[in-house]
Amino acid sequence: MPFALSDRRLWSIVYESHSRKDGRSVFFAVPQHWQTASGHGGGAVVRYGRTGMNLQVEKGDTADELLSKSEAKWLVISDGAVLFKAGVEWLERYVEDLRADAACVMFEPSLSGYHERMCVTKDNEIVGWRRCYGDRVELCRTPEDWPHRILIRAAAFRKIWPNKVLTGDFDEFLSACSANSLKLISLKAAGHPIDIRSWQGILSAVRFASRATASFAIPQPEVLGDNARLIGPVIVGEGVHIGRDAVVVGPAVLADGVRIGDGAIVKNAIVAPRTQVPARAVIRDCGLKEDGLAQDGAAEPSSHMRVFPEESGFERDYFRTWRPWSYPRYIKRLFDVAASAGILLLFLPFFPVIALAIKLSSPGPVFYRARRQGLGGKEFDCLKFRTMVQTAEGLQEKLRAVNQVDGPQFKMDNDPRVNAVGQFLRDTNIDEIPQFINVLRGQMSVIGPRPSPEHENTGCPQWRYARLSVRPGITGLWQLKRTRGEGRDFQEWVHYDCTYVRTLSFKTDFMIFWKTAQKLINDFVDQF
Repeated sequence: MPFALSDRRLWSIVYESHSRKDGRSVFFAVPQHWQTASGHGGGAVVRYGRTGMNLQVEKGDTADELLSKSEAKWLVISDGAVLFKAGVEWLERYVEDLRADAACVMFEPSLSGYHERMCVTKDNEIVGWRRCYGDRVELCRTPEDWPHRILIRAAAFRKIWPNKVLTGDFDEFLSACSANSLKLISLKAAGHPIDIRSWQGILSAVRFASRATASFAIPQPEVLGDNARLIGPVIVGEGVHIGRDAVVVGPAVLADGVRIGDGAIVKNAIVAPRTQVPARAVIRDCGLKEDGLAQDGAAEPSSHMRVFPEESGFERDYFRTWRPWSYPRYIKRLFDVAASAGILLLFLPFFPVIALAIKLSSPGPVFYRARRQGLGGKEFDCLKFRTMVQTAEGLQEKLRAVNQVDGPQFKMDNDPRVNAVGQFLRDTNIDEIPQFINVLRGQMSVIGPRPSPEHENTGCPQWRYARLSVRPGITGLWQLKRTRGEGRDFQEWVHYDCTYVRTLSFKTDFMIFWKTAQKLINDFVDQF
């Protein structure tokens, strides 16, 4: 924490997290012996000793003058060690409506706007799904220690601390509220707290600032050797030297006077002021102090300085992977090529007849190209014989009110967009034969999750990562198992897609292939 406030660039990140859109004053109370960044340009600095937080401003107005000048009805007291991706203006209105004098606020990421929540069983089977579009706030029990933020009326603040001295005892604060008959409530509100009392928290703050601030730029070090590279969000102090062929991968912080040796690698790390990193050293996932020791206590000889904690600060790759010579990676692809080539050769003579029937039924192209996401989210054009009128996509929004399935998909009986030839092609599943061209090109598989566009895949992150771990299929487990029950279709879709990816094997694919073949034959015979 002292390090975060002693660096000018880090100070600006801390200040931005606590600043207000309405431009009201912000000041930071720090111990007397802490060194703060000079020329930080944001917020007044307040010093306090061991006996309490006596608000004596470092320069400019006194604390009393700041409070008297402020026309704010509410004051916000915050633990400066915790940054937030949240404002407080809307919370002030909420507390005002409840006619409270003060509010203890804890920030919870799960209450943030556009958040998706899954309901699962003890066996991790998905049984429900909920999407929350806006930020939320909930009443909760009073915390046992200081919350992330306290909202308090200015008049109430003067009653509790008439001499402008804040103590560090939360129980004293609660007792003072009770003694002055103040109405105190406790809330959980939408927000993303970042604790910067550790090196991991500081790097998280740097990562967040780089995403939230369009003007965030990587400053150039004093010396940048040949072929040296800075990648991602990196904060560089004054007098930093980076040697030849060295690589610094953000989020990272290189404090004042740091020297990076030739060929060294710094990744997801903080390097303290005046630290020298030897040539070809690897510094990763740690906070490196001047003595060459990692902040978490792990030590390596300074000649190579390798620190690899088990928990990395980088995001995981959530897509499932398989070994190169496993069934999903190798044998399944061989089967796809053989099956698609055989079926296309079998139906190729009928393509001219089908094309002529489609052209005579309605104007437009023979094939319908739908943009879909495939393996790893890569988009491709999914081919089908056109079964609807050309204006079908525009008409779908007008028919959304009579949609018979839940979730992002659309389906209705006797769809007016489908022409007579198209209905026959759908009932016999002939309209999906061109998808075997996608299979032959490696964009799809014979068996897998239903190919979906990007806007459908945004519905549930866990489901998206699972289904995009494999190629989408012409047929799959959901198509066989779905019950089409009211309000259950999307939940079944999520469940069966995740089950398929989790249990992917030759046995599972063979079962789906065999049952699909039986169903196709029966459906085709029923047409005659």
